[in-house]
Amino acid sequence: MMLIVNMLAATALLVHAVCAINHMTRRTNHLQRVGYVTLAAGSFAVLLGPLYGYRVPPPAEVAVNLGAVVVLLVRVWLDLRREP
Repeated sequence: MMLIVNMLAATALLVHAVCAINHMTRRTNHLQRVGYVTLAAGSFAVLLGPLYGYRVPPPAEVAVNLGAVVVLLVRVWLDLRREP
């Protein structure tokens, strides 16, 4: 069960990171770029884990991934609610 939750969270993080990277311009802060590239690479590694026998993720990893998804989803939700 934790593996499925972790995979779903990693997929959401990877999609968000790739979308954010696609919206970056040459004026985007380099630390922000590094952060999103690292987030994308880490999420991709989590998704590849089961191919290498990684079946039971530690609870801390699942908690961090879920926390990041919640923070990003709240930010997106607040941005959508903001008046134009």
